[in-house]
Formats: sequence, C-alpha cells, structure tokens
Amino acid sequence: MNVMGIIYRYLVLFIILFQSKISYSKPIIISLDEDIYNEAYSNNLVSQTITQQSGINYVYIDSENINKLSSLSHKKFHRCGGFIEEEFNSLFHINIEDQKKFQEKMNIKDLAINRPNIVENSIKYINERIIFDNIKKLSSFQNRYYKSEHGYNSQMWIKQKWQDKIRDKEREKTETFHHSGFTQPSIILTLEGTKKPDEIIIIGGHGDSIAGWNPNNKVKAPGADDNASGIATITEIIRVLQKISYKPERTIKFISYAAEEVGLKGSNNIAKNFKKEKKNIKAVMQFDMTNFSGSSFDIVLIEDYTTPDLNRYLVDLIEIYLPDLSISFDKCGYACSDHASWYRQGYPVVYPFESTFSTYNKDIHSHKDTLEQSDNTADHAVNFVKLGLAFAIESSSI
Repeated sequence: MNVMGIIYRYLVLFIILFQSKISYSKPIIISLDEDIYNEAYSNNLVSQTITQQSGINYVYIDSENINKLSSLSHKKFHRCGGFIEEEFNSLFHINIEDQKKFQEKMNIKDLAINRPNIVENSIKYINERIIFDNIKKLSSFQNRYYKSEHGYNSQMWIKQKWQDKIRDKEREKTETFHHSGFTQPSIILTLEGTKKPDEIIIIGGHGDSIAGWNPNNKVKAPGADDNASGIATITEIIRVLQKISYKPERTIKFISYAAEEVGLKGSNNIAKNFKKEKKNIKAVMQFDMTNFSGSSFDIVLIEDYTTPDLNRYLVDLIEIYLPDLSISFDKCGYACSDHASWYRQGYPVVYPFESTFSTYNKDIHSHKDTLEQSDNTADHAVNFVKLGLAFAIESSSI
C-alpha cells in the first residue's frame, strides 16, 4: 500500500472517531462479506465504509447496532455472527491474500493415523446421557450472553467442570482468559504433550448464547444446540481421554470461547494472542452445533475458510474409524464461527457441522433453542464426540 493510501485511511478513521465523540454509542470497526454488508447497509446499520479487499468490507458501525446486525445475519443468511470485530491498530496490517498464502505453507502432513487401539478403545466409553446432562445444565442458565452475569457464571461452571477432570496437576491445567471490554472470560484446559509440548492442537467451541436483537440479563436464551451441544461434546471428549488416562505427545488445548455471537470476540482475541506469541499450532477443530440432525448426513464438513488438507484428514479418520457415518460438504460464509479467527491468522482449521446449512436448526438465537428440538436426546452429538476423540488422539500423536 502506498503512503497516500495509508494517510487517506487514517484520515477517514479520524473523521469517524471524531464524529463518534458527539454520539452516545461507541464506534466499532468490523469486517463482513459482501452479502451481509449490502443487507446491513440497506438497513442503515453501517455508518461508513472504510475499505474493501478480496470481497471483505471493513466498516464503522455504532455499538448499539451490533446485536441488530447479529440478528439480521441469522434471520437473513442463517449465520451465527457473520462478522468480526477489528482493532484500530491492526486494520492496516490485514491482507487476506497474504493470510491465505501463509496458511498454504502450514504443514499438516506429519499428522498421523496410527493409534487404532487407543481410538477404538476410547469410543467405547462415550456416554450419551452425560452429554445430554451437560447440554441440559448449560441450557438451564437464563442466557449465556457475554455481557450478562449468566454469561460469566456459565463459563465458570465450564471451568470447574473441566478442572474436575484433571488428574496430573503438573501437566494439566485450566485457566481463565480475560478479555477487554466485557466480563465473560474464555476458558482453556491444557493437556501438555509428553514429547513435543510446543506443538499444539486446538479443540474449541463458543460458550455464549444470544436471542433476539436486544439481549440483556433477563432475556431467555437457552442455546441448547447453539452452542451448549458443542461445549458438551468437548467436555465428553475430555472426560473420555481422562478416563483412559491418555497422555498426548503433542499438547492439546480445549477452549470455550467467550462472545462468539457478537463478532467472534473471544476466539479472535486468543488467536491473535497465540500468533503474537508465535505458538506452533498444528491444527484447530471447531465444534459449534452438534446435536440437531437436520439432514440425511451424519457430519457435514465446512469447506469455506477451512483447510482442505485438514478436511481430507478428517475424511480419512471417518473412513477408518467411523465407516457407518455419512458425510457431506457445505459452506457457511464469512466468520460464521470461531474457526474463522484461527483461519485469518493462518492456522490449519476444520469445522465439522451438524447438518447442511439449508437444513440446520432454525430455532437457534431464540427461546426455542432447547433440547426438545433434538428429540430430548444427545444421540447426534455422539457422532461428533467419536470424531473428536479420533482427531484428538491421532493429531496429538507423533
């Protein structure tokens, strides 16, 4: 970018920020794709466009319109979020094409598939009732909105649940990752690798929930499928790994992200932090909605903003360990879940989803997102626990 271009962008931002001083809402910069941008613009949610590159728009929006944008994204495009909140200082360092080139250089060829006995044994210990009970507990909170006391308390419940699974205090720990600007933390459980602890596998999902365009402490947002199911899936993976006393050779980090529904705030913060600290992330798996069987396929692999080689790795795992499961592929659009935060930092990511996007649970982001929509079982989520166990064991092995 030339000097005049940089000066122009800073001038535009200065004007925007100056104008915001006389308004009552805080200015926020977000990125979103063309479809949502056009809809947001026509609904007067976007105050000003800053720049555009590779089909992604960077705009200024009043903070009071964020929840309206999230609701619009869900109703119109059936996406969770669909935008990412950007930091002022990093805006001019974003280059989508450079990020893609960086990710293409990431090597996942050393991810093995050579632990059949451990994987097959682990699958025997999966308990559907435990998954169900964890979904039920998480969806019993009034909501898990990132600015509510319930959003904080639900994350601390997850932390305690994961903390209770720890067996080796020297190599295993839980931590609270605090974010600036809101109280809901992200929760991280680390199982340190025995041979290559600096090589890291990430398995995560978001812990927050939302309903409507004006969420608050009193709004009912059970979020059973979106995303108590994903967190319950991860929790069961952790429980089974500890049950079989599994010791990963690479480090595994399990994460319950804060504030996904309002611009991937939690995961974006963590992914940037890990990149800044030059952590060696070998692979990232996202679990967001795992318990609604909307289509004839058991597992649908998301193709956009994910890593093709890692998708092929998952296909291999399914064919070897879960041959009875049917799989398909689909796209979910820009920033549809936390995997996008890691993708834009250049890390290999994969996102197995509960159904095709045309048949997924339409009751999410409402008071109707309850276990009743999944026939009061966690049967569908069991498939994702199986896949998650195979992925965790094989990818963390050398």
